[in-house]
Amino acid sequence: MQLCKDSQVFNETVAGGAAAGALAGILVGALAGALTGDARNIAKGAVIGGVAGGIAGGVDGYITAKAQESGNNRVRMVEAMTRDVDADNTRLKALVNSSNQVLADSRSRLERTTAEYKSGKTSLANLESERKRLEDNRGLMQASLESLRKKRDNYQEASLQMASNGASTTQFNSKISELNTQIAQLEENVSGMNAALTISKV
Repeated sequence: MQLCKDSQVFNETVAGGAAAGALAGILVGALAGALTGDARNIAKGAVIGGVAGGIAGGVDGYITAKAQESGNNRVRMVEAMTRDVDADNTRLKALVNSSNQVLADSRSRLERTTAEYKSGKTSLANLESERKRLEDNRGLMQASLESLRKKRDNYQEASLQMASNGASTTQFNSKISELNTQIAQLEENVSGMNAALTISKV
């Protein structure tokens, strides 16, 4: 239920080609499918989420769009960019919460199945199936991390460009720092996935 709510928030196109739409839509849609344990649902969720989310644009196109929006006023441009990052942080907070849920669910299922296998209550095939499920979830998070890092880098480049033109980017940089915090939290969840896979080796 919560993942569905999160996906509704994420499935929005970010103005100016700025970024989070497709990425967030893909991940939340895929994670929603991942909770069902069916690979077909993962793929379907990713496709639906990505289409609904929109297409991410590059930093040059982003800056050009913001310049047009603000009438080339540097102060208003930075303010608009800051609002974009702030909105992304709100969306990403929900995304991190969803990934927390997926991590907890995947780890719990794998730990339970590992214990059942060691006690002879289930087969190696069932254990490998759970490991594959967790690996798929980890792969989704890793792919999203790569996209998030690119998005963060675009914002940082935009900040440098604006600062070189004499604009104050203090608040903008603060919001980018928050984005980095979200990325770090997703990285922790990937590490949690890796730890669970190591423990479950037989």
